[in-house]
Amino acid sequence: MVITNINDGRKKNILLSLTRFFSRPNKKFKLPKKPINTQSTMKQLQTLATCLVFIIFFTSCEKATVVSVAAADSFIKVIRNPSDTSKLVYGLVNSVFSYNTMISAKVVTPDNATIQLIDFSSSGNSLYKMPSDLEFTSTVPTPGNYAYTVNFRDGETITYTNAVSPSTITPVQIVSLVKSAGADSVIVSWKAVTNAQAYSLKITCGPTQVYYQNPFSDTSGKSILRLSFPIANAIFTQKGTYTFEIDDLLFETSEMTTIQSVGAAKKDIVL
Repeated sequence: MVITNINDGRKKNILLSLTRFFSRPNKKFKLPKKPINTQSTMKQLQTLATCLVFIIFFTSCEKATVVSVAAADSFIKVIRNPSDTSKLVYGLVNSVFSYNTMISAKVVTPDNATIQLIDFSSSGNSLYKMPSDLEFTSTVPTPGNYAYTVNFRDGETITYTNAVSPSTITPVQIVSLVKSAGADSVIVSWKAVTNAQAYSLKITCGPTQVYYQNPFSDTSGKSILRLSFPIANAIFTQKGTYTFEIDDLLFETSEMTTIQSVGAAKKDIVL
């Protein structure tokens, strides 16, 4: 399996937080292989060094200055109905992320329902609301604009809007989750989803998350995808039941900055 990690800096929701800030590769400076004029070259290097000092200084100032800007994202989560795995059920995820501390956030749906977001980590940087088991239904969440109101610690209140379309993605089908022949690794296999733009993996033991694989894309073209984890790895530090959750992601645009839909599938293994 050939995988390509998707830069966290590109994803707006980390959760994807999925997942969310934007970064681009830096162009590299190239010096001539055979300088014609040594003095001229030294002056160029001195000038370049001076520029780098200014860049570092202003970058430090930029990082120290935190502004009240947030990234809001609403998307559809799809799972298989636990009572009938041949059918799908849908839930709505609402989230907002900011480098500046938020004290509260809420979102108003196209149906005029108000949803209060929760700061589970108590950090003030990531507030969200995941659907509970009872909130998954056979109906796709109402498409349209979801209006966020975010209150920041500095007293500023800003509104954001994120549009949700009815497009969804089918959860992966986990083919197997087994120990290797030598019993030294755990291998998880799943069927590739045609319109999946990325996959992510989470491993939990009871309520504790022990591993998270950032979203990655598959370039192998294979119909069955596999990942292997050595049992001696620090992930599996105790005996018990481990739950593997594989998510496939569909983004709103090709820029992959906001999520449209996430499919989730789980399978357990006892180690």
